[in-house]
Amino acid sequence: AFRGTAPINLTERLYQILRWSGGSLEMFFSHSNALLAGRRLHPLQRVAYLNMSTYPIVTVFIFFYNLFPVMWLISEQYYIQRPFGEYLLYLVAVIAMIHVIGMFEVKWAGITLLDWCRNEQFYMIGSTGVYPTAVLYMALKLVTGKGIYFRLTSKQTAASSGDKFADLYTVRWVPLLIPTIVIMVVNVAAVGVAVGKAAAWGPLTEPGWLAVLGMVFNVWILVLLYPFALGVMGQWGKRPAVLFVAMAMAVAAVAAMYVAFGAPYQAELSG
Repeated sequence: AFRGTAPINLTERLYQILRWSGGSLEMFFSHSNALLAGRRLHPLQRVAYLNMSTYPIVTVFIFFYNLFPVMWLISEQYYIQRPFGEYLLYLVAVIAMIHVIGMFEVKWAGITLLDWCRNEQFYMIGSTGVYPTAVLYMALKLVTGKGIYFRLTSKQTAASSGDKFADLYTVRWVPLLIPTIVIMVVNVAAVGVAVGKAAAWGPLTEPGWLAVLGMVFNVWILVLLYPFALGVMGQWGKRPAVLFVAMAMAVAAVAAMYVAFGAPYQAELSG
């Protein structure tokens, strides 16, 4: 899943990004940041440097936004307020502009569309675990005064095996993987609950179509985290069909549990 990104496995790659993002934050909170730079720095240069030194902070909001589907598990309320038409209009406009910018990036950088899609996926992977961790480290440094310890990443590959990408399938379990795994579990469970609601109440009823609409959000998050799921599977990541079967079984199990226990309980409350 990570061929062309780095000649290292998922864990080492995440540690590498953690070191980069932590260094960016340290630059912002130092006397060398773009706000305090000399007069010779162009205003657009200041904006560019600020963007490159503060981007991990923004991802904290992305992390919590990806956890919103947990509301499907505890409430019948849809987490986007009405009016839905106006919200969808703004949503479609924003998404369209993002993809137009992406197309220009592909054209100007001379990269393929697949490479750009992989970059977007890995940005989401970093936003759910690595960048928030870097922000946490930086906050601890500001409070305690202790610096951030970064381990060096290993870039050696198993050339002796004849496959220069062999190390990509080595899984080393570290706490840095936990936040993204939690977000994946939450969104898989949310898809299961949405399927269960559509099956129990009918897709044309208000609870049913709201569940289907919300499920699109959950599925999109899972698509962006798809390379991460393959990465934590290790050697099994060479067989993506295993991942799809496991996710389908998990969704079916959650949906069945909702139909058996959740739907009668909600019907009793509404009655």
